[in-house]
Amino acid sequence: MVEVILNKACMPGKVLKDNSVFSLFEPDKIGKAEKFFHSMGHSPTPLEELSDLSARLGLGRILLKDESSFMGLGSFKGRGGIWAMANILAQKVGLREFDLSSLQSALRGISPALFVTATDGNHGKAIAWAARFFGQEARIFMPRGASANIVEEVEKLGAQCQVLNLNYDDTVRKAQNYAVREAAILLQDTAWPGYETFPGLIMQGYGTMVAEILGQMEDFWPDYILLQAGVGSFAASFMAGFILESNRRCIKIPRFISLEPKNAACVLESVKANDGNSHAVAGDLETDMTGLSCGEVSQLAWPILRDNLFAACACSDELAHLGINILSDEKINSGPSGAIGAGFLDYARKNEVLRQLVGSSSNILLVSTEK
Repeated sequence: MVEVILNKACMPGKVLKDNSVFSLFEPDKIGKAEKFFHSMGHSPTPLEELSDLSARLGLGRILLKDESSFMGLGSFKGRGGIWAMANILAQKVGLREFDLSSLQSALRGISPALFVTATDGNHGKAIAWAARFFGQEARIFMPRGASANIVEEVEKLGAQCQVLNLNYDDTVRKAQNYAVREAAILLQDTAWPGYETFPGLIMQGYGTMVAEILGQMEDFWPDYILLQAGVGSFAASFMAGFILESNRRCIKIPRFISLEPKNAACVLESVKANDGNSHAVAGDLETDMTGLSCGEVSQLAWPILRDNLFAACACSDELAHLGINILSDEKINSGPSGAIGAGFLDYARKNEVLRQLVGSSSNILLVSTEK
């Protein structure tokens, strides 16, 4: 049910001097994103304590960041899409500093832009929501097997949505080509050489989760953080935030464990290769964890993952559904991608081979990324 690869290249806490991605998560920059969300009426999403689960598994404290309530979108993806689109639009109208009111005022009378993206679901929903909110247009491409419910939700938000007979990574390439042809703005949550600025803004938006958690934890510090990895942008954002905060406080950096579907484990395959490069996986990438159905690692995320992951894990869908049931018992509504951390933790602590991966009495941080 689980394949685990310990990362031989792990150098905990390494801040890349030859890569600007860590600078995205400096407190003043994350603070600007937080202030913008507050100007939109956002309050921090809950950080829940799972006392029954920690007692049953023989662990220390388990805290879970529940992103299901973010802006009514049901997932964390809005943090990245909204913040990136706001910055793109602010640049378009010549604003260097902005809140919601000043941005909306500056956009009055400006012709709408067309934003294009590829998505397994929640990222596209976030882009469609943001486009409607800011008075822009959106075109969303989705891979085969896309949820009919998500397609309907995207279209209800006013975006054009097309499901292609392609896997996720080929759908990204289709969106990229379409954006070039139509002179539209590609707003994708993965990076490749030459396309890094907008994915960087998305990662910066994700970084506001860490800022919220740091303000909510009080006397808690995690020994382990379990992080979902699709293209790796979310996981790398979390890792960068906690590495910088650990260094600032001169305290122990948590051990980071990535979690992926077995059919789409590009991070695990990259860690396994241990040659410093990221490696793609091919095929349909089919999984119930649709938000993690990605075959290529974001090139902004990879250096952080490469140097700082403690372990990479590929998990069966059964563990995701186990996690849904576990979190339901805790009164938390989570979907397969959001619940995989809870399912993995339960399985690992009961499995004789994996039990030592997460030691007894350890403090654990989980994220329910979406419902």
